[in-house]
Amino acid sequence: MPKNIQRVLLFLCLFVFLISHSGLAQEIEEESEEEDETEEPIDSDFFLSNIPFFLYDVMITGGLNTSNVYWSNHYRELNPAGGFQIGLEGYFPLGQVSFIDYGVQFAQRNFRHGSQSILFKNNYLDFPLYASFSLPEFITIDWRFFLGTQFSYRLSTTQSEDYLLFNQDRFEYDPQRFNRFDTGMTFGLSGERNNIYFRLRSFVGISKIDRLDQGAMSSFNLELGYFLFRNYRQ
Repeated sequence: MPKNIQRVLLFLCLFVFLISHSGLAQEIEEESEEEDETEEPIDSDFFLSNIPFFLYDVMITGGLNTSNVYWSNHYRELNPAGGFQIGLEGYFPLGQVSFIDYGVQFAQRNFRHGSQSILFKNNYLDFPLYASFSLPEFITIDWRFFLGTQFSYRLSTTQSEDYLLFNQDRFEYDPQRFNRFDTGMTFGLSGERNNIYFRLRSFVGISKIDRLDQGAMSSFNLELGYFLFRNYRQ
């Protein structure tokens, strides 16, 4: 067979080979594209819908308070001051109408003292633990009365200014003498509707704020909360 014919046949074979393989590559590419199209998108809510049961009623809370030192020997020289609190809380049922509530909060409880009106800012880490009891519903609001205890650890205290050298007041509070730990009673009324929670609460401590004075901290709190995971229940 002449060489020219051999070259032509070889060229034709090579051309057919390339054509067939290019078609195969195109089919593979089309199949991979179809597989990509049929893949279901990952649902971002899937993981949140499987959160543990005890997280269903966890909420973020925050609010304002007014605080003072009560039962002090120097009550005439004391005045209340405003503060705030923010934290996480939750509850779980004990029965049809009773619940156990728990949480952790950062709280600032302040008071003023003396003719100079010196401001003492006290930063606490609070751990409330109390029982709440459902009341009859009124306008679809879930009302609850609650009563319990609160454990507190004082993180720091700042004093707005020093006492004057010739202080006319008979007593001077000193943050160096303030107790680190406090505990007491907390009680009040709460209500919730859908994902919104609101509460009126009082706290009455039993530990001395200053070791040289019998007075302890108390506060009245107005708080709001929002349930974080209720929209993701299965």
